[in-house]
Amino acid sequence: MVSGTPSTLTLAPGQHGAFAVVKLWPGIQVAEDEVIARLELAARRLGLRCIPVHPDGRPLAGGAVVNSDTVDFVLNLHFEQPKSFDVFSFLALWNPVDYYHDYIEGSYHRFVDNILSHDDYISCASTAADDHIRRLITRDGPCRAPHFELFHSVPRPFGKPTIGSGKLFFAGINWERLTKRKTRHGELLEILDRSGMLRLYGPRELHGVRVWEGFQSYVDELPFDGVSVLKAAANAGISLVLSSDSHKRSGIMSSRLFESIGSGAVVIADDHPFAREHFGDSLYYFEPGTPEEEAASILALVDEIRSNPDEALARAARAQAILGDRFALDASIARIYEGLDARKAALETPHPVAPAPLTMFFLVRHDGSRALAQHAASLRAQAAEGVDAVLLVDRASRLSREEFDASPDADGFRWIDWDAVGGHVPYGPLTLGDVLARELRTLPAGGHFMVIGETEQLFAGHVRALRAALAETPEGWGAVSSFVCGGMKLGDQTHVVKRHVATGMAPDALGALGRFLLPVPTSDVVLTSGLPYFDHKAMNFCASLLPGIVTSPRPTLRMRRGGLSEEVRKQVRIEDERLGDMADLPDGVPAPPPPRGALDMGRDDLAHLLYADPGLVTRAAFDGLPLPRQVRTFAVGGVRAVRGAGRRLTGRRP
Repeated sequence: MVSGTPSTLTLAPGQHGAFAVVKLWPGIQVAEDEVIARLELAARRLGLRCIPVHPDGRPLAGGAVVNSDTVDFVLNLHFEQPKSFDVFSFLALWNPVDYYHDYIEGSYHRFVDNILSHDDYISCASTAADDHIRRLITRDGPCRAPHFELFHSVPRPFGKPTIGSGKLFFAGINWERLTKRKTRHGELLEILDRSGMLRLYGPRELHGVRVWEGFQSYVDELPFDGVSVLKAAANAGISLVLSSDSHKRSGIMSSRLFESIGSGAVVIADDHPFAREHFGDSLYYFEPGTPEEEAASILALVDEIRSNPDEALARAARAQAILGDRFALDASIARIYEGLDARKAALETPHPVAPAPLTMFFLVRHDGSRALAQHAASLRAQAAEGVDAVLLVDRASRLSREEFDASPDADGFRWIDWDAVGGHVPYGPLTLGDVLARELRTLPAGGHFMVIGETEQLFAGHVRALRAALAETPEGWGAVSSFVCGGMKLGDQTHVVKRHVATGMAPDALGALGRFLLPVPTSDVVLTSGLPYFDHKAMNFCASLLPGIVTSPRPTLRMRRGGLSEEVRKQVRIEDERLGDMADLPDGVPAPPPPRGALDMGRDDLAHLLYADPGLVTRAAFDGLPLPRQVRTFAVGGVRAVRGAGRRLTGRRP
C-alpha cells in the first residue's frame, strides 16, 4: 500500500473519540460488514474508535450498552433500523429511493418511520436521496436537511496504481441465481466468463444455492475484513464497475467504484452519471447496448489498457487524487468530527417560552432498583427542563424507602407510595388511574403531567420536543410522540417505530405511557367516575377527552415490549371498550344555540369546559333537545370518531 501520514484528529472538549455503527443482521455475513471493517480502519487512522454494536446498543465484542457518555454518535447504515437507544443518531442515505418502495412491498411507510426517528442524515451526494429527506422533514424546517457527506468508500492510504495481471476483477453476490431470473448484468458476466479475461469473487453458496456455479472464472470467497477485496482488485489490475438502474436513477454510487480506485486498479465503468460527473476521464467507460455489445466494448478497453499501461496508470493516479480530496472515508469522518458539536447545537429543539409546570410520574411497580436506575437516566436526559419528578412506588416492586434514600439514582425524585390511600373503587385493586386521580388533585390547574412506565426510556430532549410541538400549535391541548418498540420482530427489524394512536391500540401492542404530555384535568367526573377505572389505558383515556392532540415529529422514547398474560389482555380489552363510554360528549363540535339563560360559549370555551367539566357541557348541549339518548349518543359519537381519525392523521384539530 502507498504510505501516507496518519492524520490523528484533534478532538473538541467533551468529545470521546469513539463512535458506534449498528450491525443490523448479527450472525449473517452481508455487504455492510465490509463497510464496518473499513470504518474501523478509518477510525484507527484518525486515532478514534469505531465500535460495532447490536441494534440495542450492545457492542458486538461484549460489554455495556454504549451511551452518550462513551460515544459521540451512532451511525446507521440501513433504513430498516430506527434510532433505538439514546445516542445522537445518523442515518447514512446510501440506498436508492426505489428501495424504500421495493425492498419489502407495502413497507414504505414503516421505513419512513424508521428514517424520521434519527437525529440527522448523512448525504452521499445524491440529489434524489437528499430531496426525499427534505420532503419528509417539511414539518421540522430546513435544519435537518443533510449536512455532512459520507460515502461507501475506503480510507487512506490507497494502493499503488497498477494493472496487475491485466485481468478483469468483479465481486458480487449474483442474486439472480436465487430468483431464477436473468438480468442484463448476468448475461454480460456469462459472456465475459467465456472470454477468459474475468476474475469473479463472491459467496460460494447463499441460502443453499451455489450462486456462481458454472462460471469458469470464479475464484473464491473474500473475507469482509476491509482489505481483502482491495488486494484482489489490485492483483487483477482492471476493475469492472457495474451499477443497477435504481442506483443510476438516484445518483448513488455503490462501494465498488471507491474500493476499485482505492485498490490502485484501473477502472472500467458503465454509464452511471455519478462516475462521469465526479471522476471524468480518470476512468474508462464502456458503451451501453446489448450484453454482447457491452462485452465487446469492455474487452476492447481491456486490450487498450494492456497496450498502453502508462496512460492507464496515469488515469488511476488521477482517480485516486479525486478520491482522496472528497471521498476518502477517513477524511469524511474527520469532517464530521470537526463540525459535530456545531451541528448538534443547530439541531437542538428550541425551548418554548414559559412552558407550563410539568409533573412527571415515574412508575416503579415490579422492577425495583432496576426501574429506578432507568428512570434516573431518563430524568437526566431531560436536562434543564425544570420538571417535578415523582417516583410512584408500589410495594410489590420490593424497592424500600431506605434503599431509595441510599441510592445515588434517587437524586431529583420525590417519593410517593403507590398505596398511600385506598382507591375510589371499594375492595378493588389500585389501578394506575386510581393513583393518578389521587395525585392529580394535588397539582395546580393549568399545568401538565406525564407518566413514564418502568419499561420505557426517554431519549434526550423528549420533554423539550413535546413542549415545543405543543407551543407551536395554538389549537393543541396535549402532545404525543411516536415511540420505538424494542423486543419485536418485523422482518429483519428488532426495533419498530410505532406511530402515535391517541385513544387505543391492539391489546398485544400496548403503547408507551410516556409518549403523552397532557394538561392536568380538573373535572370531578374525569377524576372520580372515569380515570380510576383505567390501568393500562389510563393515559389513553385522558387523551381521548382532549379536542386536539399535536404530534412531536420524531420518536424520542423507547419501550421494551414484553409478553402479555391472558388476564392482562382481557383487562386491556375491557379498557379499550370503556374508552367509548363517554362518546356522547361533544368533541370540539360547535355548540347548538344555548338554552335560555345559559352562558354564551365560544368554541374555545366549549373545548375548555369539555376537559374541565364534561358533565356541564353535556347538560348545556343536550338538555333542551327532544331527542332519545340513543340517537344523541350515536350522532355525536359518529362525529367524534370521524374527527378523531382526522386528528390522528394530521395531528391537528380540523
